[in-house]
Amino acid sequence: MFQIRVICDARDIDEITKRLSGVFDISDMSRRYPTRDGDRVRVYLTADHRQGLTIDHMPPGVTIQDWPDAETAYRGAPPVLKEMNNVLELSLQLGRPGGRTPAAEREQRLRKAALLDRIALDEADTYAPDVAANAVEAAEAAALALARADHEQGSGEPPKDHEAVASYRGYVRQEYARWLTGQ
Repeated sequence: MFQIRVICDARDIDEITKRLSGVFDISDMSRRYPTRDGDRVRVYLTADHRQGLTIDHMPPGVTIQDWPDAETAYRGAPPVLKEMNNVLELSLQLGRPGGRTPAAEREQRLRKAALLDRIALDEADTYAPDVAANAVEAAEAAALALARADHEQGSGEPPKDHEAVASYRGYVRQEYARWLTGQ
């Protein structure tokens, strides 16, 4: 547990607190004091690292998309070890002459994110949260990278404001299920 001190305009407190609660577990108790010049406010928040942030555990006020669950999304997906080989082959293909196309890059990014999501789900079901934390963090990072790339390139159906969602693992599941049914 730790404290965060924010110095800001009073009108920005709610937005800043909302953004911080997307990353940390923020206590409801905060202390507010005027700054010495009286123009701004000092806000002290008690925070803790968020463990296992998923679409099932969203902070208040954060957008929740209507995404499929993992069982539905990954039905018909190859076994994890086979998919590891597939993702590796796709990655190697991107390095070959003519292999780097927008479609190939997206498929590799999507399948890698889905693979990391499946591994994180398995780790979270098998081990304690602190043991599974690295797998969950990798899945979260890959999911956000996919959503950002899709948002920038206009592919897939990314949410309009990719910063407002705490986790994009559900987005990965949605896009993987669409990709899988299109095969």
